Amino acid sequence: GHFDAGDYSKYTINSALMIHALTFATDHLPGVDAIDNLGLPESGDGLPDALQIAVWEADFLRKMQDADGGFSFLVYPRDRPYELDVLPENGDPQVLFPKTTAATAAAVGALAQLAASPVLCRHDPRRAEEYLHAAREGYA
Repeated sequence: GHFDAGDYSKYTINSALMIHALTFATDHLPGVDAIDNLGLPESGDGLPDALQIAVWEADFLRKMQDADGGFSFLVYPRDRPYELDVLPENGDPQVLFPKTTAATAAAVGALAQLAASPVLCRHDPRRAEEYLHAAREGYA
């Protein structure tokens, strides 16, 4: 998922909102589904770049899902409030904040929406099915 401003926390609800916006744009705004050249490492592979970012976020959300289907609220640096002097990949150990109903609902909705995306289903039906499975586990 994307890091929050300067502290390298990652919020489930923010990721879910980003997935929704990018999936909606790809599926409903003219021409967005044809953009595959924004300079992402995956650009040019046939999957629209907006969905590439949504998929990246969704893969993060799946890591936030517990065995019981619920989603943790956020992941945050364990030992200090901000990591201003290190890059995320070299940062402090992280801690998961507890699961919440709001985080679980947001994640389930975002994963279900992405799983139902006609563009994603056309390009990567296996991945769409994985997201649908994760959403169902969170709903149960």
